[in-house]
Amino acid sequence: MVVQRFFAAVLCAALSSTSWGACKILQAGELAVSIENNRVVTNGELLGEPVHLLIDTGASISFIWESVARRLRLPVSDLEAESVLGHEAGSTLVKQLKVGAYPADGVRLRVVYDSRGSQLAAYPLVLGWDFFSIFTTEFDLAHGKIRLLKPKDCQPEDLPYWTKSYSLAQLERNQEFTWPMRTEVRLNGRAMDAILDTGARISLVGRAAAARAGVRASTDTGVSGSTQEPRRLSGRFDTFTIGDETIHDVTLVMADLFPWAKVPSGSHIMRVPDEAPSMLIGCDFFLSHRIIVVPDKRKLIFTYNGGPVFQVVQPE
Repeated sequence: MVVQRFFAAVLCAALSSTSWGACKILQAGELAVSIENNRVVTNGELLGEPVHLLIDTGASISFIWESVARRLRLPVSDLEAESVLGHEAGSTLVKQLKVGAYPADGVRLRVVYDSRGSQLAAYPLVLGWDFFSIFTTEFDLAHGKIRLLKPKDCQPEDLPYWTKSYSLAQLERNQEFTWPMRTEVRLNGRAMDAILDTGARISLVGRAAAARAGVRASTDTGVSGSTQEPRRLSGRFDTFTIGDETIHDVTLVMADLFPWAKVPSGSHIMRVPDEAPSMLIGCDFFLSHRIIVVPDKRKLIFTYNGGPVFQVVQPE
């Protein structure tokens, strides 16, 4: 899916900067965030009205629900042959939007017509990857901050300004935003694609991918997914590797990752698209790491904060 640029213009004035030699790390904005049931949220203003925003890096586009658009009397244009979360979608231009204190005026949002059954329905506005893709973004959830950075004359190794030791992973090229923040991971040494998804409250691995890594479900988590998902099971993996960080003896929840993204298989049976990733690296990983995403250089830089990396029982 081709997604229009999130801003008509970008605020380039730096609010602050850090300098290392020729490298200057300019800060365009800083979002104060909180964690609600392992979801990353912040506050803002939509047309002058206070709004609770969900930050979902696994969503390729930012959107609001039709009920919100109608209440605010936003003009909605229909889009042909496009859906969001499996529902029909429209489009609207928002002239006034603040994300925290950051002005994002003139943004075009998708409008999702049906919120029934969605776990995201409690959030009027979902802020997706199209917002963050124009920045180098620092996710510092342990300190309740997301920083929107504009590095100048910097190499990736200049960016983790808080440490001299860090891990590095390569982001895959994502020309059409279909699966944002995608990288290769290894489970039991078996390579598979994953996306970094703050919208996933815990990290999840697809059942077929787990089987390819030689692991079968062995433990009932006692947690049901959405109304579209069966009860979730977990399995234990000897190793999980992302970039140059390897974690041993890992328990991950197995799930049907994209029930809304299934396509016909040529019969009456539906299947997940071949290009779909095999794992979601969720909010639990973001909470246990400090992460910088560099879209233009396709780099992921991260350091370990401490504590458990993955959670098994999903918070209620």
